[in-house]
Amino acid sequence: MQLPAESLSSAGIGWLRRLGTLYAITNRQVMIRHGIVSRKVHSTKVEHVVNVDTQQSVVQRILKVGTVHFDTASSEDYDFDFANIGSPDQLRRHLEGALDMRRAETARIAATDSTP
Repeated sequence: MQLPAESLSSAGIGWLRRLGTLYAITNRQVMIRHGIVSRKVHSTKVEHVVNVDTQQSVVQRILKVGTVHFDTASSEDYDFDFANIGSPDQLRRHLEGALDMRRAETARIAATDSTP
C-alpha cells in the first residue's frame, strides 16, 4: 500500500512542527516556543492563569494524549493551548502546583516586606 505524496508531506510538516515546539511551565511562567530556524515565543506569568481545561477525544484517550487549554487574565490573544500532550491531567496538576508555589512565595515576600 502506498500513501499519497500529499499525506506524507502533511505528516512530515506535522512532525517538524512538533519537533520545533517546546512547552514549559515553571513556578514563574507558562511558555510555548515554536520554530527550528525562526522562533516565536508566547509566554505569560503563572499568576495570570485563571483557568485550566483539558480536552481529549476518544482516540486521544486511547493514546493517552490531549490538549491543555490555559485561560489567562489578559485577552484571548494570551490564552494557551498545549496540544497533543501526554498525560494532560498530570500537566494540569503540575500547573496547579506551580501556582501554589508562586502564591506561597508572593505571600512570604509580602509578609517580610510588612515586618517592622
